[in-house]
Amino acid sequence: MPHEYRPGMKMYEIVWERDGRCVGTYCVHAANEADALSHAEAFFAEHPEHDFPGGRDGATARAGIVGGVDGTIFTKFEDMPDA
Repeated sequence: MPHEYRPGMKMYEIVWERDGRCVGTYCVHAANEADALSHAEAFFAEHPEHDFPGGRDGATARAGIVGGVDGTIFTKFEDMPDA
């Protein structure tokens, strides 16, 4: 099902880390961080074949606005650590 863009939504990137290393990322338009995490978890529940090598078990997830400023987690996609 296509994701419908709604006014006020922003592009979020979710990063899963294990032992300080990035194990995978996912981007989605969402209303806030919790909404972004919810969309990501729903996607992987529906499409386990697209999960990251080693899975997300034991990994810590964090979400931030892509291209964000003023204290958001990510300033631009190129700054993301290599998976």
